[in-house]
Amino acid sequence: LFRSQTVPRASGTLIMSSIEVLRKLGISRNQLEEAWAIVQQEGLSNTVELRHAWANARDRKWEKLPLPRNVKEELMSYFEEEMGFSYGKMQVPPKELCISAGPSFQMSTLGGQGLGAWRKNY
Repeated sequence: LFRSQTVPRASGTLIMSSIEVLRKLGISRNQLEEAWAIVQQEGLSNTVELRHAWANARDRKWEKLPLPRNVKEELMSYFEEEMGFSYGKMQVPPKELCISAGPSFQMSTLGGQGLGAWRKNY
């Protein structure tokens, strides 16, 4: 049912099958089976296709993907971690050292997918 296949890329990184990525999320077996069926039905067979669906918010493929919310959140966190993006909390510096970023400031992928605190709730 869940055969794994890892394919080496020319750059030395690996393309994992979708099932391998879903296993890495640590979700329950029932959620894994449900997510795997949805991903197969949508034709997202590997990490490149999953990442493309996530990173390109303009085509709304990720938004329309019928995965449970917690699985989507885990996948988004996985892709953010994979690309080296992290954020955390820190003490606010004195007002004199702060610059307002305004409402238009947002961290996102080139395709417009918000990262971290700027994610939309899907």
